Amino acid sequence: MEIVLVGLNHRTAPVEVRERVSFTAEQARRASEELRSKGIL
Repeated sequence: MEIVLVGLNHRTAPVEVRERVSFTAEQARRASEELRSKGIL
């Protein structure tokens, strides 16, 4: 798994950009579980 940090300002970033870096609650849950299983969280 590759971890990437992206910074966005919700007031200035266009919706199109925010949509490209968003993820669902299920995707967040799976990523969190994977990070925990690898001892990262």
